[in-house]
Amino acid sequence: IDVDARIGLVVAVEEQICEIDIPGSVDTFRTAGTGPPDTSTTASFPLGGAQVSGAGVSTFSAPDGSFLLANVADSNFTVLAGLQAEWGLVSSAIPPDAVDSAAADPAGVSLVINDPSTIDGTAQANAFHYMDQAVRFFVDSPGGFPAMVTPVTATTSLAGSCNAYYDPALTMLRFLQAGGGCVNSAYSSVVLHEFGHHVVASLGLVQQAFGEGYGDSLSVVILGEGIIGRDFSGPGTSVRNIQNSGVTIPCSGGIHFCGQALAGFWFDLRESMISQYGQSEGTA
Repeated sequence: IDVDARIGLVVAVEEQICEIDIPGSVDTFRTAGTGPPDTSTTASFPLGGAQVSGAGVSTFSAPDGSFLLANVADSNFTVLAGLQAEWGLVSSAIPPDAVDSAAADPAGVSLVINDPSTIDGTAQANAFHYMDQAVRFFVDSPGGFPAMVTPVTATTSLAGSCNAYYDPALTMLRFLQAGGGCVNSAYSSVVLHEFGHHVVASLGLVQQAFGEGYGDSLSVVILGEGIIGRDFSGPGTSVRNIQNSGVTIPCSGGIHFCGQALAGFWFDLRESMISQYGQSEGTA
């Protein structure tokens, strides 16, 4: 509103839209290390790849958890972050889904998902982190990986126990609750193994022993260890120990057993590269 100061009359009215930027960060409490979900072993980590939205604007957090909601035409709104990514989303069969929100602040917004941590929240955070790691492993590689355009989702804390599986019809990873002497299955090597099945399906390849071996191989390459399902049935147990399996081809056992031949190759190759070129160059 423009006012003539001499006579006190309004001489013009014009509308101006002021846009602001809302910076911030997203962190989450997830399992530290490669063991199963346990509130005593959770720690706060930056959450990359998560959708952040507010006032009709959305973005995805950077690998260090930072984000910027740019050119927002309002300052009175709520900023929301959840476990939705460009590649898909993670949800829980046991509500609520893991999210966090805070009032918008041009000085910065700090969001922390799964705080205080719960087993179900930690399972969701674990699944999201390792699925995002797997996606990045492929799409950030030289030349990219077109097969990764296939959306993929995950549901954690489903009824049942002692298992996890990939549903090709829904392109969904499914992780079960703790029970029957087993832990909640949404963690590190188990997530990566199931994601490996998604890669195989996206490429139109046959699962069977190859799919099991490919899932184990993906875990070996990304985590740098040969244990699949660390402490799955209690401390010191595992689903498979690739390093000590000694499985070779031809193999006449079950598909999970024979799949260890492929994973064993990748484990031995990784160790050989490290031995020859050192940790940094050998794992590059």
